[in-house]
Amino acid sequence: MLIKIASSNIRKNFSFYKLYIVSLTIIISMYVTFQSFAHDTIMLSKISQDGRVETISNTINIFFIGFVIFFMLYFNNFFIKKTSKELGIYSLLGFSKKKISLLLIYESIIITISSFLFSIFAGSILYIFINKALFTILEINDASLNQIINKTAVFNSFILILIMTLTIVISNIYELKKLTLINLVNYSKNKEKVIKNRPFVGVVGFLLLIIGYSLSINIINLQESIWVKIGYQPVALFVLCSTVLGTIIVIRYSVSLVLSKIRENKNILYAKISNIVIPRFIYRMNSKSKILIVVTLLVSGTVTMLSCQLLTNHYTLKANERINPSAIEYTLNNKDINSNVNKLSSTYNFNSSETEILQLKADSKDKIPYEYTKKQNHSFDVISYSDFKDLLKNQGNTYNFKKLKSGEGIFINYYPNDESLNQEYKLKLGNKNKFKTIKVVENTVSNSISFQNSIATLVVPDIDYNNMNLDDSIQRKTVFSLNGKGLRDNKEFYNEIHKVIKGTDKGFASSYARNSSIKEANVSTDLLLLFITVLLFITTGNMLYFTNLVETLNVKDEYFILSKMGYSFKMIKKIIRREIALMYIIPLILGILNGFFALICYRYMLVDTLIGNLQILKLPLIYTIAIFGTIYLIFYLITINSCKKTILEARVI
Repeated sequence: MLIKIASSNIRKNFSFYKLYIVSLTIIISMYVTFQSFAHDTIMLSKISQDGRVETISNTINIFFIGFVIFFMLYFNNFFIKKTSKELGIYSLLGFSKKKISLLLIYESIIITISSFLFSIFAGSILYIFINKALFTILEINDASLNQIINKTAVFNSFILILIMTLTIVISNIYELKKLTLINLVNYSKNKEKVIKNRPFVGVVGFLLLIIGYSLSINIINLQESIWVKIGYQPVALFVLCSTVLGTIIVIRYSVSLVLSKIRENKNILYAKISNIVIPRFIYRMNSKSKILIVVTLLVSGTVTMLSCQLLTNHYTLKANERINPSAIEYTLNNKDINSNVNKLSSTYNFNSSETEILQLKADSKDKIPYEYTKKQNHSFDVISYSDFKDLLKNQGNTYNFKKLKSGEGIFINYYPNDESLNQEYKLKLGNKNKFKTIKVVENTVSNSISFQNSIATLVVPDIDYNNMNLDDSIQRKTVFSLNGKGLRDNKEFYNEIHKVIKGTDKGFASSYARNSSIKEANVSTDLLLLFITVLLFITTGNMLYFTNLVETLNVKDEYFILSKMGYSFKMIKKIIRREIALMYIIPLILGILNGFFALICYRYMLVDTLIGNLQILKLPLIYTIAIFGTIYLIFYLITINSCKKTILEARVI
């Protein structure tokens, strides 16, 4: 009998229950897709050789389940309120709380099973497209989809549904147990518990965020930072706790405090839109703060993950531009090889540069730089100012070095530092007792020759270079550099040159080959992080969309009252836009701030300082805000449109 009543309730109120079913189906579909990826043995065998994908997948499972359970509890609380009158009538008809609890359990089971079946189909279909796309992108031709429906993914999703159902059942029993009959009937009309203004707590929230952000910036000081003096792990843990706790307190208390202060401004409050939006938002801050906290943490995680992934990829490309500044380099000084290489210039339109490097030892009393000691054969690689300038120009790099005087030099650092600045080096010129002293007047990280072929490079004036080069006993080597527009990532150009060189040259360096090897090594992690980022995008948007839709349904009677008070539909639409904007803007601002400072920590904790400092964050941050902002805006517009339709369909105006 109870099962029939539960089924009948769902059928009669399907327009009401469909929100629950659709939101649940979307979230579980994402989970099924993710699990299908994480347990596709054929795909993993192609992209994961070190177990990183499996480890990250298992970690994400825990966080995802936590977010889903919270989201479902939030929704369930709303649905209990909406059905409270109906449950009260059942109680008046003689239904015990046990029977009412069973009725809710049956409804939950029917809804979750329906969502589960839909999500298996939708998630599996989505993964088929993703699988095909991955095989195409990675150029994997000797593999195919393991199975249309991944049994492990289905089983794990069933476990998730089971956990969610049990959680909801326990929550419902707990709520019903503490309600009397009269409270059950009036449950939907219960007053919202208004958050009391606590200025001290609100200020503490801001202070915690400021402390977390300040410590994040402090890492820029490197060896002088608190991170080095105390230790990276304890400081990172403190920053994480301070930021998360500060975010929670700011949303819980500081936002309502700020809005209360705004409400005290009569010019702002006594306006047709503000006198509805601000008081109502403050009044419902208790329930809204919970979803705002979760969404803000999701936004923070999404922004952090996306920006860190973009930074890693951007850093890899920038680092390769330094490590291999030319498209191709080789050291085989053979006339036939050089002739065959030059024959390809008409096809690929490249510039060929020849740089002779003098390998000169410094006097033992000199304070030699770090790069000098790391060479197998301790020496400076000395090149002429003209060769240096011409190479940079051919590589498309900006040249802004001052002209050198005799006895001056530019030292090329591997890591950015001023260790050799203003140092004088007494260079021995061959076997004869001749020396030339060079003073370093400028340091740079703009190397023109790959580190494979030259390290501890010293640029000297042409006149000094020519005088040094007179002695035949000086050790030297020649580097040939090939550059041209679009050749750094040209596979065909690399293959043609490699055929000529035939892989016998230890000094052969290719920008394309290095980029390809890095991409192959990191493809599994990049794909998984991209997949997780998309998952977080959809989860965040889904939460905001359905939360606002549910809130609009919850207050539709209030819009009816506003229409009777003379508010036009145009004004009501503005009220809806403002209220939804607050729900979107608060997580967006805090999430981007949290993600930005997390990106700074990631930059200095895990990314090498080989390329620049904070300047390298510019592009990843711009792309992150652009991508996230666009997707966020799309969800915002969809949410507004759906909420407007909901009000129209409810015929309250």
